[in-house]
Amino acid sequence: MAAPRFGIVFLPESLRGFGELCTEAEAHGFDWLGVADSQSVFRELYVALTLAALHTRRMRLGPLVTNPLTRHLVVTASAISSVDELSGGRAVLGVGSGDSALYTIGAPPATLAGLEDSVLTLGRLTAGETVERDGRTWRVQRSTRRVPRSHARGDRPVACRHRARRARRRPQAGRPRRVVVREDQPRRPP
Repeated sequence: MAAPRFGIVFLPESLRGFGELCTEAEAHGFDWLGVADSQSVFRELYVALTLAALHTRRMRLGPLVTNPLTRHLVVTASAISSVDELSGGRAVLGVGSGDSALYTIGAPPATLAGLEDSVLTLGRLTAGETVERDGRTWRVQRSTRRVPRSHARGDRPVACRHRARRARRRPQAGRPRRVVVREDQPRRPP
């Protein structure tokens, strides 16, 4: 059996000393570092992730979570690809329907269809592919590695439906095709 992996999520209210905090988290054995993305509440996500990338050596790191509405998808793909480069390929892109980032500006969360489309588009953009959208061509230059994505984290019904639909579509090898999601109950943290 593989050893359990543990992560930590930071909600950066200040960037002073943030790099050292990331170094300390890695030294205490954390394998994964997530940074909240809420522009009206916390410091800038990709500045914090840059500091994390420069102050750690082995931890996976990324937003926990960003959303497809407050940042253009090309901007998100470029930013996470830059963090991936600085970190030596340790970036993971967490994408969700939006919570405080949207709530604080009075916007509704992403729809399930919009979230699914965004996740697929971000995968293509981080892999350096060209994406045709609404008569426009999108591409992130120098983006060469499809940054792994963590999808739809959160307890909103749209996120729960997305996780259930995705799990039904792609069961992991050797695991049964069984998914239980109760949208009427809050999701407990893992």
